[in-house]
Amino acid sequence: MDHAIADLYRERGLSPYRSNWSPVLLSLADESGLTIKDLAALHGVKHASMSQRVASMVSAGLIRTGEGHDARTRVVSLTHLGQQTLEFAEREWEATEAAIATVDVETGGLLIAASEALAEALDRRSFADRLRDQMS
Repeated sequence: MDHAIADLYRERGLSPYRSNWSPVLLSLADESGLTIKDLAALHGVKHASMSQRVASMVSAGLIRTGEGHDARTRVVSLTHLGQQTLEFAEREWEATEAAIATVDVETGGLLIAASEALAEALDRRSFADRLRDQMS
């Protein structure tokens, strides 16, 4: 599914683009003045992971960062290109949800049930911890 989404952005001339950038764009459209820490908490990822995602998005020209209330805090905002991309990202997000719903119907509800079960299992114990256990 990620490849199909990436292909869609490439077809629209919005490449490079990663599907995990859409939630960040959508969050910045909904709320201004978010920090990297805020975005990490909002999307359930570690600060380091969101910091890398933000750096990639800055390099792509979609967002910018500015100094927050102290020297360590970075506030994230959309650039003009980010605003333009956001319009497409909103349409793509809705289309992706609709396409997933059709696949879920075709699989008798297994796709969403399996993804929810996976998320619950990983909430209980992360995949990274499970991987480390297997390597021991």
